[in-house]
Amino acid sequence: MKDVATLNFIDFDSKDEALIIIRATRDLIAVAFSLKEDGDIELVLSSEEWRTFLVQFQRALAIAEATDD
Repeated sequence: MKDVATLNFIDFDSKDEALIIIRATRDLIAVAFSLKEDGDIELVLSSEEWRTFLVQFQRALAIAEATDD
């Protein structure tokens, strides 16, 4: 798999240092979520499964960015 990006951030709940690693190969994309102190998880999905995930993620983003409460 080819490394695409590494994003550093602070986890909202634990306040721990964390990162997201994105890798890809033909028809597969892997996204790993890692906390410095508490392990990690990696999602490896087909491009079609990621497409479905992104549609739902865009819906969630629209809710998060909504100005009405």
